[in-house]
Amino acid sequence: MRNLATAVLGAVGVLSAVAPAGDDPKIVATTLSAIRQTPESYKGVWVTFTVQFAAIGRLQNPFFTEFVASEFANFHAWADEQPIWRKVDYDDLFGTLFLSKEHPELDALFHIDPYERLQLTGWVRSTFQGQPWIEVKTFARVDGKVNTATLAHLYRGEEHMKRR
Repeated sequence: MRNLATAVLGAVGVLSAVAPAGDDPKIVATTLSAIRQTPESYKGVWVTFTVQFAAIGRLQNPFFTEFVASEFANFHAWADEQPIWRKVDYDDLFGTLFLSKEHPELDALFHIDPYERLQLTGWVRSTFQGQPWIEVKTFARVDGKVNTATLAHLYRGEEHMKRR
C-alpha cells in the first residue's frame, strides 16, 4: 500500500511540473532546467519556457540529428532561473536551440542582445548524447533584461557576503 501511495504522489509531482501551457493542451509549460535534467521525458514534446539569450552559435550535427547549418540557425541561452552571476552557471550555456532558416522571424533572432529574456515555444526533436535538441517555433521578448554591470554587482555582492 505504501508503494502505491509513493507511486501516486510521484506521478502527481511529475504531472504538476509539466502542466499544459495556457489554452493549448499539447504545449507543456516547463523550464529549461527541467528539460535539461530529464531530456528523454520531453522527447517529441512541445514545450514553452523562458530563457536569457546568450549568443548565436555554430553547432550542428548532420549525422545524428536533423539540425544542419544550411537549414537551421543555432543559438545559445541560459535557463531563466539560472543564477548566471555565478561563474559555474554562466559557463553552463545551453547550446542546442535551433530556428529554421525559413522562419519569418529569423532576422530578428540575429538582433537579440545578450541577456534579453525570451519566451520560447518549440519541440524537443532529439536527445542525442543525453542533451535535448530543441527546434524553436516561436519566440517573444519578455521584460526583465539584465546587463553586464548588474551581473558584476550581483557577483561582487555575493562574494562580499561570503567573506563576512
